[in-house]
Amino acid sequence: MKEDLLKKIYDATDNGLDIILYYYPQAKGPDGNLRKTFKIRPERTASASVVMIHGVWRVTDFGDTGKALQPVNVCMKEEGKEFREALLTLAQRYGVSPTINAAVNRAKVEKTDATPEQKEGWYEVKVKEKMTEDELELLGPLVTQEVCDKYSYFALEWYRFTKDRKTVTVTANDDYPIFMHDCGEFKKIYQPLAADKAYRFRYLGKKAADYINGLDELKKAHEKWLKQQGDDQELDEAAGDAGETRKKKSKKLPEAVLCSGERDALNTAGLGYLPLWLNSETADLDPAAYAEIMKRVDILYNLPDMDNTGAKAAAELAKKYIDIRTIELPRELTGYMDNRGKPRKDMRDWVDTQISTSRPGESEETRKERFKREKEKTIRKFKEMLEVAKPCRFWEKVNDGKKIRYEINTLYLLYFLKVHGFGKIVDPDNDVVTYVHIDGFKVKLISTRNIQDFIIEWAEKRKLNVGIQNLILNSTRIGNGVFEKIESVNPDFTSFDENSQTIFFRNRVVKVKADSIEESTGPQNGVYAMEKTVCPHDFKRIEPAFTADWETNPGSFSIKTNHIRSHYFRFLINASRIYWREELEDRASREPAKEEAYRKEHHWDIAGPRLTEEEQMEQQRHLVNKLFAVGYMMHSYKSLAKAWGLWVMENKITEEDESGGGSGKTFMIRFLKNFKNTETVNGRDKKLTENNFFMDRVTERTDLLLIDDAVKYFNFNYFYSMITDNMVVNYKNARSKEIPFALSPKIVFTSNFPPPAGDGSTARRLLNCVFSDWYHQATAENDYEETVRIADDFGYELYNAAYKEEWWNEDFNFAADCLQFYLQCSKRNIMLQPPMENVDRRMRNQTMGEDFKEWAEAYFAPGNQIHLDRLLTKSAVKEDYDPKGKMTMKGFTKRLRAFCANAEHIEALNPEECKGWYKGRLIRTMYGDTKEFIYIKTHGTPINDDIDNSI
Repeated sequence: MKEDLLKKIYDATDNGLDIILYYYPQAKGPDGNLRKTFKIRPERTASASVVMIHGVWRVTDFGDTGKALQPVNVCMKEEGKEFREALLTLAQRYGVSPTINAAVNRAKVEKTDATPEQKEGWYEVKVKEKMTEDELELLGPLVTQEVCDKYSYFALEWYRFTKDRKTVTVTANDDYPIFMHDCGEFKKIYQPLAADKAYRFRYLGKKAADYINGLDELKKAHEKWLKQQGDDQELDEAAGDAGETRKKKSKKLPEAVLCSGERDALNTAGLGYLPLWLNSETADLDPAAYAEIMKRVDILYNLPDMDNTGAKAAAELAKKYIDIRTIELPRELTGYMDNRGKPRKDMRDWVDTQISTSRPGESEETRKERFKREKEKTIRKFKEMLEVAKPCRFWEKVNDGKKIRYEINTLYLLYFLKVHGFGKIVDPDNDVVTYVHIDGFKVKLISTRNIQDFIIEWAEKRKLNVGIQNLILNSTRIGNGVFEKIESVNPDFTSFDENSQTIFFRNRVVKVKADSIEESTGPQNGVYAMEKTVCPHDFKRIEPAFTADWETNPGSFSIKTNHIRSHYFRFLINASRIYWREELEDRASREPAKEEAYRKEHHWDIAGPRLTEEEQMEQQRHLVNKLFAVGYMMHSYKSLAKAWGLWVMENKITEEDESGGGSGKTFMIRFLKNFKNTETVNGRDKKLTENNFFMDRVTERTDLLLIDDAVKYFNFNYFYSMITDNMVVNYKNARSKEIPFALSPKIVFTSNFPPPAGDGSTARRLLNCVFSDWYHQATAENDYEETVRIADDFGYELYNAAYKEEWWNEDFNFAADCLQFYLQCSKRNIMLQPPMENVDRRMRNQTMGEDFKEWAEAYFAPGNQIHLDRLLTKSAVKEDYDPKGKMTMKGFTKRLRAFCANAEHIEALNPEECKGWYKGRLIRTMYGDTKEFIYIKTHGTPINDDIDNSI
């Protein structure tokens, strides 16, 4: 036998002492040593102690049985578990569960050239005479040699087969047993310890697609049953002649159990039941095969695995054949791990928690007696599971001796609704019940009327007889009273983590990671989506639109464009062309034909050849920033280290009261509504933040909060803490709610103006995104020759009813590319801001204000020898601007710095070369009077800080 699991557990827990202290920490004193005695229950005198017996720590409680309990027995006592359950619990807790090791659990594989006799598909096996105890134990505690013989199950020494003119021989060993089910015309090889699950099964010979394992054995059992019934019938008739009651005999076996795999089936057979199993748990049981089975049994039970795949397959089978009864294994089974580190999920796993083949120090006679008791108890438990197994047929025929009628079976009705995806979500905060319908990964909110309508329509489609349809229409059990008892569900809507984001499409679940994009057609890892958040289009992966150049440019400002099939990508390219007027107007060809050809060829080009290298790079940085921003919004995961509000604005410098608009800022966000649950509020409302309820549509399921078209002096401070902390939302006619930071939406601001000037902490909270004025509105106040809208650029409207599915798919793929790009950046802790020169200039204009700007432009005009390139008394300059003293010196200084930074003829305000610095200020003493000065230096002019020349 292999090394005992209990010994491994004790070796890993200081001979069991860690287990005892887990349950009785009071056994250790404050000095860290074991107490001589301690209390396990309230008692006057401590009566429990810990002692070492035969190399294992034990607990003796003289106030109880007085027996020295091993640590595993302590676990059994304190957690109410059977021995095997306690053993698996401790193995998982202390990390000693048996695992599959690819370096150890491997077969010997040899390849040779095939001989002329070894044609393609040829095979040969070497069968062992009988299985070893270890092989039987691996199949399951209830699997015996007799069970294996009955179901033609064998252990192999080796098998070989020919493929592509090579003959491969796979040889078993103690760490890699190989089993075979002889299915007649083909053989099914089972290698349970294969490290790669893809190699667990192999077929030799031509596999029959509709083969049902165990059907031949069922037929034999049925024939034997009929013969036995015939013999019993003769005895009954003789008894009847003697005036005794004649028994009615069934022509069918009581039941058969449809299992999900080999080991489940063999253990079910070990319990005394007739198992059937398909070649995979997702294989289809066709109507002919089902009819063949039901000719021989009264009830067919289905025993599915407990994972998502098993549950889905079981539901489909129950819906297809409404008389099949589905067995539900205990939910606590998934709390134990198997030898692959996965939650236990099937019949063999359950049996393994009920029965142990051996225990340490146990005699053979004791083992047999204990095994017999455990088996009998397991049979009783399994029978109880059969008794509560439910079919989808929710009505029963009742014969009361007078007439036959139909009745609704409430328990079966609830199961019917569960199988068809109906459930309820209960909000623990206010006990509000919401009914839902789950279809694959989609969760739809419904009413009880929707449930009633579904049952009625189902009965019509099924063409049930009039009596049953009337029963459904008239029964009070098809109503709210019963629906209140529908099973609660708790679908996991967490579609993201730090390293991935799941996107839901009409036909696909797409999981995006930094290094992969995975597709599936069902709930991915048990993650669901509300139906309204599922993108109502199909998805099919195509070649990435771009790839980041991480090797030559670690800062990732460089990308390689693979194609621009996506309209959204093309839109973002043109929205990043800040030098389009230089390219297409200032440097335009004087030959119309050449100009037309250039514009056509470079219509969607971020790096047109007319641009300088610096201009090309700057435009590409704007584009890459947009790709980063789109990916950031696509990723719902929130990190305090990457908690940013996105501020989307325009690059064009305008006068203070002039705003642009029409550049496509909101369009960029609007497209993301296909993926993200977005709530929009009007940023033009100057009293927005005075309304306590302007966010009342925001919940934990809101992904993005869009403040659209924020006004010039927008109250950004109101949202300051929301970006990096919990979000408090006030609801009308309901209590306010604090949404945790991790579940609160990311905030996006669009504005024609730059973000409010602030300190460094404000800047750290903003991810900026700058739009060119490629898309613009021509007015009498600007110099644009024509209006260019997005529809004008493409020649048709984007995202309307006429937008082709092919185009949608290209845009969705591009969005997934952006998300993946962001995850790659996030992994490298890279934040990609756009080039901010023009934005900073606009922000400084905003800081100055138009009045100060006009005054300063005159006061510090180029060539002004009075106010430039000399020391000026700061208070005197402020008084020249603000004679009434309405402005603080701090406010004046802030504006002055903004002006000097923007003025092209000014090199520096208070250059470092000036004398008299004190704590960052120019402080000089003149005629015994200490004053603060300023010095505005122009380009190419030497420093002249002679105090005698100051004014």
